[in-house]
Amino acid sequence: MKKLTLPDFFTIELSYHIRLSSIPFPPVLIGRSVAGSLIAQTYLSSHPASGLLLISPPTNTQSLSVSLPSDLKDFDYEPRFPLLILDHTSAKEKQEKENRLVRDWQVELISLENLDGQEAFRAIEGWLDESGF
Repeated sequence: MKKLTLPDFFTIELSYHIRLSSIPFPPVLIGRSVAGSLIAQTYLSSHPASGLLLISPPTNTQSLSVSLPSDLKDFDYEPRFPLLILDHTSAKEKQEKENRLVRDWQVELISLENLDGQEAFRAIEGWLDESGF
């Protein structure tokens, strides 16, 4: 039996709640910070999605400054859906340099000074509208 990692456990929990919601289409996932981004991306490794919004995600699993009970391999899913990475202005260059999604795919990267204010809300709302959600 495969030993579950912490993101695997939360992915199973997320999958359960998505199934219970009975939506007729794959969800738009929103992951915020390290934990939310890890759970969303682990979910995408084995489940469909209509879109993905990552707010202040790590650039890759090796860049994590948190201690996890087991090593994580980098995510290798191929996004075939709209994807937005929203991060602080100070992190834009690092995202462009180290995040394979930004480098390899036509994802939108928006950088803002404040990820908690109205400007961030308007950016997310605009991206959702432009993406047809």
